[in-house]
Amino acid sequence: MAPLQVTHVINRLETAGAQTMLLRLIQEIDRDRVQSDVVTLVSGGPQEAPFQTLGIPLSSLNMQPGRPSLRGFNRLVRRLRRRRPDVVV
Repeated sequence: MAPLQVTHVINRLETAGAQTMLLRLIQEIDRDRVQSDVVTLVSGGPQEAPFQTLGIPLSSLNMQPGRPSLRGFNRLVRRLRRRRPDVVV
């Protein structure tokens, strides 16, 4: 059976609660059963390196902090259509 494709969408990869929990989840997940990638709304952040070390694909929508963007939303939709994940979290 093919692994479940999961795309995690998060604001940015800061050292904070949600980001730390996402990292822990991805570290513990059975990679033979679940393949994860991470999409951030805002690029950068100190937590990028641990995700890269794990080999988790990272991409950013390059939105401005605190400024919702229709262009950013459209980039997310295109990205999800290309990857076609089974689950978006």
